[in-house]
Amino acid sequence: MPEQFFQPIGLPGSLQRFKPSPTFKAGYTNVYGTNVEGSYQPETNTGSFNINFPIGSHQSGIGLNARGYARPGINGTSDYGGFIGISKKITPEISNPQVIRAIAQETGIKPEDLNAYQNASYPNNNDESARRFAKEFTERYNKTKSRLTDEQMGIRPGAEKYSLGFGADVKNIPMQSPQANLTEMYGMPIDFNQSPPGYNQHTLSQFNEFPSNYYQSVTPQSRGISNQNIPQIYGMNQ
Repeated sequence: MPEQFFQPIGLPGSLQRFKPSPTFKAGYTNVYGTNVEGSYQPETNTGSFNINFPIGSHQSGIGLNARGYARPGINGTSDYGGFIGISKKITPEISNPQVIRAIAQETGIKPEDLNAYQNASYPNNNDESARRFAKEFTERYNKTKSRLTDEQMGIRPGAEKYSLGFGADVKNIPMQSPQANLTEMYGMPIDFNQSPPGYNQHTLSQFNEFPSNYYQSVTPQSRGISNQNIPQIYGMNQ
């Protein structure tokens, strides 16, 4: 990124100057319910995150949420926070007839025949072909039911599987004045128009009534010294 991108700028006709304050962001999300977001602001040294993801299978509807932030601050001040929670979504209920109809469409077997096969496969049977059919049918049944559940939850071909992104928001904020910096250093606002302790405006005004070269610019007579006393003052004889 060019260095001049972060140079302070000012408004025409104004003494107020501004500088960029960027906030960097990143995020990841997928179709199964995972959502991760994070941000960082260098100006205030502030970071935050927000995470959501399913616990176990995404079809259970149970999810974990965690979020937090950190603002270390300056002069010993800091601000931290966090939260963690569990959520439960209402997941779709797929009935047995729905699964049988879907298998019938996939295999071309009539639904009533599949019902008969399903009922015949449950009793204990020493027939090897029957046991094999029962195993295959159970696997197909579970896969079909899972697929139908995903479709009801929006997980189907054509849906966005995942996304990943990075970005930044940039604001122009006023630059701090020297008074604001002194406020951070001393913990109190500094008024540059306020007189310092022990300052006496009246006393200073008395000194200001006379020029600095007073005794050079004023004649001896104006200081109460006559002409006849001048030689005596300077140690000279008349």
